[in-house]
Amino acid sequence: MLVNFYTVIIESSLTSSITVWFAAATARDKVKLQHVIHSAEKINKDFSNSAALCFTETWLHEAILDSALHLPGFQLFRADRDAESSGKTRGGGTCFYINETTDLDELTDTVTSYISFCEDMCILTRTFLSFSNNKPWFSGKLIQLCRAKQDAFRSGDKILYNQARNTLNKEIRVAKRKYSERLKKQFSANDPAAVWSGLKNMTNYKTSAPCSVVNQQLADDLNVFYCRFEKPSLTLFTHPDLHPSHPLTPPANPLCLPPATQNILKFCEEDMFWVFKKQKTRKAPGPDGVSPACLKVCTDQLAPIFTQIFNRSLVQCEVPHCFKCSTIIPVPKKPKISGLNDYRPVALTSVVMKSFESLRIDRRLNSWLSGAVSTTSS
Repeated sequence: MLVNFYTVIIESSLTSSITVWFAAATARDKVKLQHVIHSAEKINKDFSNSAALCFTETWLHEAILDSALHLPGFQLFRADRDAESSGKTRGGGTCFYINETTDLDELTDTVTSYISFCEDMCILTRTFLSFSNNKPWFSGKLIQLCRAKQDAFRSGDKILYNQARNTLNKEIRVAKRKYSERLKKQFSANDPAAVWSGLKNMTNYKTSAPCSVVNQQLADDLNVFYCRFEKPSLTLFTHPDLHPSHPLTPPANPLCLPPATQNILKFCEEDMFWVFKKQKTRKAPGPDGVSPACLKVCTDQLAPIFTQIFNRSLVQCEVPHCFKCSTIIPVPKKPKISGLNDYRPVALTSVVMKSFESLRIDRRLNSWLSGAVSTTSS
């Protein structure tokens, strides 16, 4: 076990010096040592109940097999230090142990929360300033040249001012020409969205965005309004044509669905690679905070754990709770709001759940079509 492995390392490095240190230690240091030993014993007893274990500075390498690091009831995921990319041959390395007996909701929440935490810590944010009087061809380079022209004017140097002005006028002509060529390409391409965007830029057509209203009562009213169809109906409308007097006869050769006793679907890591690489990076994340860009860029690292989560979900016939949550954003349909029906509900669902659904639909459709074709051909 990995605990025994680390225990041997700790004992071998501390046994030779603990005796000398303990003889000269104060009473306060001895109490601290006892607290550390007590905490280590408690962790050693309770680690089997953890949903995930993370070890850093593992110092592992290719010669150490996964079988030597096996923990009963846990699945190992390791990332050893690469000497070529890091330039170091020793130290580093990280490994994760995922508890295979833990609850599916707890496991999914742990994985998605850690991914969201890593995104918040690693991804840089940048603030962009946009002015209403800026032309669409006015780039960042032109802004710098415009500032240089203003500085030259304030300095009183006429030669420097003329040079900055000539450079700015030259770059403005280049920017206009490039923008004109881009508009021509948009009109020539078979893309209605690009054509409409070009027309709005040429005519300077801008719609006033409605202001968001912070109102708790409005949010409660919208929740009731959107959930009105979930209430059970008291009366059912029936039509006489829907209940014929004569029973319908089934077709002679119906298409038979696959038998109910078929094998349970099971995904592999190649399926995760296929569906994660198709993610659109500009889409918004769901309530779990996992963005499509993260799934697409970190496919190699995330494919194994999500393969395990999806397969466990299929075996247990249970969908994790965080995958079923969604964030409803009311988008106004028109500038002036007169009622609740003027808001269009836009649901932001989990990107991971969308990938799961696409895989299931693809597999189910293929299996049903193969069964239907084999039945009709026979």
